[in-house]
Amino acid sequence: MKQSKTMWLILIAIALVGCSKSEDEAPKVNTYNQYTGDLQYDSNGIALMECSKFFPKMGSLAGNIKVFKHNNIYYSDKVDVRLTSSIDLNNKILVFYRWKQESSGSVITDTNPLSFDVTVNGQIYTGFTQLTATSTGAVNTNQVKFAIHGTDIGYQAIQVAIYNATSGQIESYSDALIPFVYAHPKDYKNTHTSQNQLLNLHPYISQVSSNKSGADFARQSYSDFCF
Repeated sequence: MKQSKTMWLILIAIALVGCSKSEDEAPKVNTYNQYTGDLQYDSNGIALMECSKFFPKMGSLAGNIKVFKHNNIYYSDKVDVRLTSSIDLNNKILVFYRWKQESSGSVITDTNPLSFDVTVNGQIYTGFTQLTATSTGAVNTNQVKFAIHGTDIGYQAIQVAIYNATSGQIESYSDALIPFVYAHPKDYKNTHTSQNQLLNLHPYISQVSSNKSGADFARQSYSDFCF
């Protein structure tokens, strides 16, 4: 497949297990939400947020996350990620993990890197488990989108991490809630009272006492985080 020099400078020299262009898979519909205009609600009529952001925990790796959507159908097993900070991947490896926090407060991380697809200028490449640098050592985040698989089996958060390719030491990582989540931070807090690590990832947790409605927060999240 012929690729332009520009596209290769943007993206590849990638460590992966099987990389190929493929058609979209048959979508899996989330059955716990209903479509009502531009907002999503759970079965009890509580507004949901379909976009959120990553919170840097080490370093300054930033980005946004949203539910994977195709032809107005939401996939339950994928999320889209766009990193908003320029990434120097020279001698680095970028991976994604999933984790959850139980009601006891215990955190459980799946140590197997998640598989993901990469979209560049409308071209889809599949089968990645890690991303490494091009000769430029950077990823143009305005032109690269990640579709992360494996978000439908009880995990609550995604971590993006960068490791040193030589030493294997982690150099930066950031976490984000896997949407859908309750848009109003009060609704989210009421269902995660003992899960502080998750609560701190809600982008509006500082407004937990706000008089805004859940629908207000859901609409705000579209303009703040969706892409």
